[in-house]
Amino acid sequence: RRRADPKDRLPPYVYRRRGAYVLRVYDRDTRRQTQHRLCSASAPLSEVWQAYEAATQPQDHGTFRWLSRLFRESPAHAELSAKTRKDYADARRRICAMELADGRLLGDIPLTTWSPQLVAKWQDKRGAESPVVCNREKSYISRVFAWGALRGHCAGNPAAGVPRLKEHARTRYVTDDELASFAAFCAEHPSGVYLVPLMELAYLLRARTAEVLDLTTDQLSEDGVLLKRRKGSRDTISAWSPRLRAAVDAAEAAKRERGLIVKW
Repeated sequence: RRRADPKDRLPPYVYRRRGAYVLRVYDRDTRRQTQHRLCSASAPLSEVWQAYEAATQPQDHGTFRWLSRLFRESPAHAELSAKTRKDYADARRRICAMELADGRLLGDIPLTTWSPQLVAKWQDKRGAESPVVCNREKSYISRVFAWGALRGHCAGNPAAGVPRLKEHARTRYVTDDELASFAAFCAEHPSGVYLVPLMELAYLLRARTAEVLDLTTDQLSEDGVLLKRRKGSRDTISAWSPRLRAAVDAAEAAKRERGLIVKW
């Protein structure tokens, strides 16, 4: 037989009790069930469904905070690296907490009000504080809107046509005295057992932090330390020196997992 339209039935967990339609909600944290009155028992089913959708819809529905939460709960977000997910979480927190001139928060305004002009105004204000961080946050905004547009959650990507800010590379070199002073400071704290060898290896191997964290005992040989570089750079071997040998010994002493040098 023909199946009934879902709108011809009561919504899930909605019951008729004492002259009214009520919604039963189970709280997994408290393990308690509560009832919320939706409308009168004489109301048509269409009104019952409207009241149900209003009661179950998130309060921030249709905002950037809501869209970014959907993206965070999606498979696309789960496939990202742990570092990228953390960076996105920090960017989401800062973007949603930014206060506008009228007192509202940027994360709470409707998606329909987002436009390239709004993103550009936000970029002008945010970029004055930190151009590099602003570019990272703009990339996150663009990623969220692009994801949402493909799934029908928003009309388009307002950040797509907004150019990135120009970034200036750092030119000041950390002096040997500054490095030694910071190493002495770290050595006085419990985390220094990891930070000091990390700094030494990064300096002696001319390596990025991620490249030092990826080091394993297989990369140690009689000739020196084989460094597997990232971002398209060629792998290099650094010959042994008394200082490099001391840094490797200190890193091996601080290791947590067998077969790793400084991965913590």
